Amino acid sequence: MSSSAFSSRALPKTPKSEREFDAEWVSAVMRDFFVSEGLDPDQVCVNIVKARKNDVQGILSTTYIVDFEYSIKGGETKAKSIFVKVPLKGNRVVVHDFN
Repeated sequence: MSSSAFSSRALPKTPKSEREFDAEWVSAVMRDFFVSEGLDPDQVCVNIVKARKNDVQGILSTTYIVDFEYSIKGGETKAKSIFVKVPLKGNRVVVHDFN
């Protein structure tokens, strides 16, 4: 995803620990994914968010696996996992890498 995709809206602060990943963060970061799936992001409800540190850490970043469940109002619940890389250096971190 290009950084220009995020330019028109503010992102929540990048989490620095497992506990800081929440539904607001997931909704903001996954907005373009929801659109690409033909979903209205304003109708998507992120229900459960669970983050854990990746077992293999790099030397330039802290990596997390973020599992979450979401549903469309009145629809079935779906699950997704994303890989998040948070750089160790720099001032305010605004880069979100996921697959």
